Amino acid sequence: MIIKQIACDVMEAKKELFSSGQRKWNALEQVDGFIGQFGGWSDKEKNLAHLFSFWENEAAYQSFMKSEHDRIADFAKQSESITAIDVTIVKNIYNIKSVIGFKKADVGATYIRFTNPVVKECRATHFEQMQADVWNTGMAQQQGMKAGSFAKSASVTGSYLILTQWDSKAAHHDYTMSKLNFLKEASNVNVDVSAIGGDVFTVEPSWCLSKWKRKDEAFADHSFRKSNI
Repeated sequence: MIIKQIACDVMEAKKELFSSGQRKWNALEQVDGFIGQFGGWSDKEKNLAHLFSFWENEAAYQSFMKSEHDRIADFAKQSESITAIDVTIVKNIYNIKSVIGFKKADVGATYIRFTNPVVKECRATHFEQMQADVWNTGMAQQQGMKAGSFAKSASVTGSYLILTQWDSKAAHHDYTMSKLNFLKEASNVNVDVSAIGGDVFTVEPSWCLSKWKRKDEAFADHSFRKSNI
């Protein structure tokens, strides 16, 4: 699975224009290889929008970029509301607890945390092992933690994404207060990384998209079902 991470700096006076345009990306639901998308406004910077889209593989994503992306972008007309945009492509290594979900019926209450660590080349093996042995286990046991993804850039050495879904902002807060520092110390993560960024946000339901599939047609271990929002 390929994950596309997008950060958009949006003009204060044109946030509704951006949001309206984002809703027009529902054409993605008809694109082959598309799995789902969610996003929302940063809790840290009020004019920063985060988006994450998910694709079955690199070939499907590249085909979309060549054939459909510009047409949908022109229809959405968001360019005049954005002052800067940053895009990162990563490949999923494994799921944390369970697969990221896109069901429209429940995504509105979902809170998202993501981090973008840059890992020292000599510490990459240790970092990945600690993610599997310490972080994955610790987060999976945390009440309110729904699902997540641990992913790595194929083009930028040492660049990773850890993306997690939470039942609520309160559930995530409980995690940061009760377990986060313990996991940091247990994994010795500060020795592994040279830099780390990240953010948190509440999913905007109207930006949520999903390529509905019958269970027996679902990609890999992903399972989707159609619900009314």
